[in-house]
Amino acid sequence: MMSNKELNKGEKISKALKKYWSDKPIEERRGRIRNAQIASIKICTGKKLSEEHKKKLREASKGSKNGMFDKCHTEESKIKMSEALKGRVISKEWKEKISKAGLGRKHSKEVRLKMSKAQEGNQNNLGHKHSKETIDKMKENHKGMKGCKHSEETKRKLRETSKIAKKKWWSQYSKEEKREKTKKWLMASLEANPSSIEKMIWEVLDSLGIEYETQVSFCYGRFIVDIYVRSKNLIIECNGNYWHNLPNRIKRDKFLQKYCDKWGIKLVWLWEKDIKKNPKLTLLKNVRKVIGVASTF
Repeated sequence: MMSNKELNKGEKISKALKKYWSDKPIEERRGRIRNAQIASIKICTGKKLSEEHKKKLREASKGSKNGMFDKCHTEESKIKMSEALKGRVISKEWKEKISKAGLGRKHSKEVRLKMSKAQEGNQNNLGHKHSKETIDKMKENHKGMKGCKHSEETKRKLRETSKIAKKKWWSQYSKEEKREKTKKWLMASLEANPSSIEKMIWEVLDSLGIEYETQVSFCYGRFIVDIYVRSKNLIIECNGNYWHNLPNRIKRDKFLQKYCDKWGIKLVWLWEKDIKKNPKLTLLKNVRKVIGVASTF
């Protein structure tokens, strides 16, 4: 604990310094501070701070102790800082140091939450357009890998890193959540990219005035079927000549047929070559085979 005498002495020194600096023009103040910083950097060049010293420095600038605590730069200050940094070139060595400094560093849960809140709404430059000058610079900076190829070792490392990251990400979800997410992605993909033969069958069904649903999930998302006519409990699958002759698709189609047979769901298979010849005739002929000749579709 500091005595009252020491505190009074500290206050006197502080007042004296404030008075001294207040009499100096702002440019002189800035110049002296800059010279002091340069001198400090020269003294510290090549020296390494101990972990204890680093910890003390961090503690000294935490929270309300930080000079910028609960403050924001004015627009004028931001413009000045931006102008001062223009044209600055970061050396390759400096880039490597920055990269190494961030290796293995993890943000705490509290910091991640703050970062997430900071990006809410339209704060992440949404709708912002880069200037032509900035775009040219970005293009120039990304020329590093142009025309280059990763070595087999690098490719292997990238694959392994990707696998680990995916596995870690999936591990946070339960079996039901995984199934639901996979179903959503698959549904979104299929809805965005319906095949040309599916569209042909849609047109036929529309012309016949039949209500139907597309990309319907069955067996808890295990199967996503092309068309489902709920009034007839009927599934219509439009098979591409190439894709549905692949081993994994053949296996999937067999399972779907077994599932429909077990639960009494009518299933019609329509092939690309037949649909392209005559979609309406192909649909009616195959539906009547399944539903029955006497039944009307």
